Formats: sequence, structure tokens, C-alpha cells
Amino acid sequence: MAGGTMMISRQTLRELGSFRPVRRYVDASLLADLLAAGGSVYRTQGLGYLFRRGEAGHTWQADLDFFLDPERLRSRWEGFTPSRLLGVDRP
Repeated sequence: MAGGTMMISRQTLRELGSFRPVRRYVDASLLADLLAAGGSVYRTQGLGYLFRRGEAGHTWQADLDFFLDPERLRSRWEGFTPSRLLGVDRP
């Protein structure tokens, strides 16, 4: 689950002790704390969410080769190729 999709109440975040003071895996640590406390995680469909990473400023550093590793990659599209379900008109 991408951190940008997470929604949690302020009350629940406080009860969990907020975000852990870790250098990496900040979002994963919060999810682990939530599950350990008996909480649940729900994920909706992925349509309409575009995850874009810049080159720097992340707690988890991975180069382009990591994302393009054939062992990890299921498919690849050059450029932004949205599904018709997104309602984006093609040129």
C-alpha cells in the first residue's frame, strides 16, 4: 500500500504513538503498528491513483534498475498510458 493512499484518524495515530522515528520504512512501520494493535487495513481499487517518485527525498532509496528488474516487473508501458476506465481522452 502506497503511503500516499493511507487514511488514518488523528485519534488512532495518537493511540499508536504516531510515526516511528525510523529512517526507512516509515509507512510500513505505521501499518505494522496498526495491525499489531488489532486494526485492519483496507485497499480500494487502484484506478485513479498515480504514484510518481522523484529522484531524491525518499526514506527508501532505489535506483531505476531496481524498478526495471525483470524478476520484479510484470509489465511496462512507455509514457502515461491510462486505462479507458479512467476517462482520459487519448490524442
